[in-house]
Amino acid sequence: MPTVGSYLNVDHEALLATRPTHVLMLYGKEGVPDALQKLASTQGFELFAYPYPNSIVEMMHILDRVGESEAANATASLGLALDRERAGFWLSRQFFVKFAD
Repeated sequence: MPTVGSYLNVDHEALLATRPTHVLMLYGKEGVPDALQKLASTQGFELFAYPYPNSIVEMMHILDRVGESEAANATASLGLALDRERAGFWLSRQFFVKFAD
């Protein structure tokens, strides 16, 4: 997947040149840029934005939110967002086994 900037400095022209259907991003304390949210709604791509994880468990929840209550406004897990729920489940478990030591 191409990288078109950071969460603080997204190159909108480069992003749109890729003709995205899905945009995945991690964001910091500043949150998701309003301009990027607006671009998603006007250009018709899905924006999946996740806060930078601070723990293995938070990273696992980005990959797969099984067992976590889903709030109405929660961003879907990557597995669900990419229509790969089973892969997201297994990847989150592999991630845990590898990095939990």
